[in-house]
Amino acid sequence: MEMASELSQTGRRTIFGMMAVVKGLQHSMLTIFGNGLEIFLPKTRLKPGDDMASAKLDPPTCAERPILTASPDEEALPFKSLYALCYNSGLRLYAEPESLHPMWNDLKNALKRAEFQPSLLLGILLSQASHGPFDSGAHQWTKQECVKVLPKELSPSDFAELRECMLKDRYGQLSTDIPDSPEDLEDLSAVQHLPIFAKYKSWFQCIVSLYKLSLDWSLNTLVLERAVEMHRGSARFDEPDLPGDGDDASDCDGAWEGGEGDAHPRPQNRQELNQLKDQFANKLQMACHYYQDPLLPLEFKAIFWASHELLREYVRTLNTHKSGQEKTLRWRAARAKGGNLVHYNCCSYYVLHQ
Repeated sequence: MEMASELSQTGRRTIFGMMAVVKGLQHSMLTIFGNGLEIFLPKTRLKPGDDMASAKLDPPTCAERPILTASPDEEALPFKSLYALCYNSGLRLYAEPESLHPMWNDLKNALKRAEFQPSLLLGILLSQASHGPFDSGAHQWTKQECVKVLPKELSPSDFAELRECMLKDRYGQLSTDIPDSPEDLEDLSAVQHLPIFAKYKSWFQCIVSLYKLSLDWSLNTLVLERAVEMHRGSARFDEPDLPGDGDDASDCDGAWEGGEGDAHPRPQNRQELNQLKDQFANKLQMACHYYQDPLLPLEFKAIFWASHELLREYVRTLNTHKSGQEKTLRWRAARAKGGNLVHYNCCSYYVLHQ
């Protein structure tokens, strides 16, 4: 403690933080395995300059020499603690940064700096709107009821306009999700199946959810408008959702951009999103309001295509880690060398530029 008192306040804070990490790791080891970190201490420790050929390992077998492997977060404090255990205390330890979490952190920070954070928050809320209270799917059933009466209400010109807008949502590509007649609306996947229930911390899943919402934007806009008109005032439709059920964005920061004169105010964090929720009976009515914003589907597509290469890299990395120890070891070697990853991304961005 006398040496620690000579350090700066930042240095002392770092040392106490490292001690807290080590104590937490020791407590976890004792609670889960019944043994502490001492099982990773070698009985005979090799030192720099020792003759490796004549040195004898103690214990002699690998089964008796367990090694602690860890993937700390990007913060420096966990790595400092593990390096102290390894180099100062001599623990058998291997630490490597977690490879998937930084991908999402980098994308999340890039979206904040590009001012796409409000679009991401609203997209997550729109993905949850159809699920209803307690994720019951009640709102999706309401949408299906509305679609059943749409063929009787749509005129030929209205259906032609709807079909043209749906084609525009899907880049003009014909598919089974483009109806040939009003009667086909009921069989579309956007009507029959619930959308992905995205959360802010579900990583790349929320990016895919936003893109799928943009592909069915025109259809959902029409259906939600009719749902509000048909069921306004009913007890079931006006039933409130649970506050904060899944749209966890508490780690977002930024200033409030919405004002009284804004038709579609953009929340920057969870607190502002909850303030907006108070103006609507439930998420379905709030979703109906924001489906009137023509910029949101374009921003959803921009977010998806801007992160598409990173999303593919995430999927490749995840599949590699699931393929076994040998492929994972080869991936780590290639990543440490920096060859395959950099080469692939440079080629991908060159093709996109061309």
